[in-house]
Amino acid sequence: MAILASKGGGDIRSYEISPICPEGVYPAVCLDIFDSPGIEEPSFDDPSIMVLKDKTRFLFLVKAGEKEAMVQTFEFNVSGSPKSKLYDFIKNWLGKPPPAAFDTINLIGKPCQITIENRVSKKGTPYASVSGIAPLMDPTTAPSTDGVEIPGGPRAELPDGPQANVDENSSSE
Repeated sequence: MAILASKGGGDIRSYEISPICPEGVYPAVCLDIFDSPGIEEPSFDDPSIMVLKDKTRFLFLVKAGEKEAMVQTFEFNVSGSPKSKLYDFIKNWLGKPPPAAFDTINLIGKPCQITIENRVSKKGTPYASVSGIAPLMDPTTAPSTDGVEIPGGPRAELPDGPQANVDENSSSE
């Protein structure tokens, strides 16, 4: 999975999720991670130069009242720089900065609290967006992932097979 290094366009690489999760703040659990290595896109400094970047996104199962729904993040550039959006996202999730060489695979199965906003793409397609994340104060309120099917199948392979249970404290040590 994505290893946060010290330094650090194209097609949409995402999960097909339907229906759209309603806006709100919900207990959630990370179901999967979609890594896309070596994506070619224009350089920020000079758009005429193409650069390769590694991207990642997270898929969550949320408990919206009595119902459960899925929502995914936008694509993050894989970077361990404290200035990166991925680093900030993980820091907010864990409640502290991730350790050096942190592997995002450790976040699968980890509960959290997420804020969801509904948006509309430039092409007019409505979608749910994760606009905030925080540690879940009461992990017992997180939805159960038993029997949940990931749209298109899991992208992440855990050491004991796809979507093996991850100890809740494994990513915070």
